[in-house]
Amino acid sequence: MASQTHPHHYENIAAQLATLLDINALPFLYLYDSESPRMASNCVRNTLQEMSERTPHLRYAFANAVACFTPRLFFDTVINALAGHTPSSEDGCENWAGPSGEGMRWNESLDTFLHGLRAVAADVEKNELGSSAARGGKVKASTKANGDTKRERCRLVLVVERPERLRDNMAELLVPLTRLAELVSSASPPS
Repeated sequence: MASQTHPHHYENIAAQLATLLDINALPFLYLYDSESPRMASNCVRNTLQEMSERTPHLRYAFANAVACFTPRLFFDTVINALAGHTPSSEDGCENWAGPSGEGMRWNESLDTFLHGLRAVAADVEKNELGSSAARGGKVKASTKANGDTKRERCRLVLVVERPERLRDNMAELLVPLTRLAELVSSASPPS
């Protein structure tokens, strides 16, 4: 999507982005704004924040490719953000350990990162079901033609700021990140 720096244009882009994410049509989207990348980033961040507030099964993470200059930093940043975990000095600055606190490390390879993404999605779905029941509400469900209902799956959104820096520091991640949706859905469970 190309844009101009006028704020009205960002409202249009925010609406288009929200529509694309609502229909869940694209597994990969590249946005580029050569005139005002910070403003575009804020637009995307605000749109995702608003969407996540009204859609509990939507989680998002921002990873700046300048700050995340190694795969481990990148993987940790993404998993922690998606899991809603903030490492603190009180817990020894540990990363998200998994849904049951089993101490999994999600930063050792692309494969463990994919398992971490699946673990976050499963944890969000489990917590969404539990928190909805505790509130006396219903989990949004879809009904199939045969009458079975299925709860809505967690949707994870990853935004990589300054992705051109990946080419310099982590070129091996470029192709897998463009196919992340496909790789996560086909990853086998950890043994």
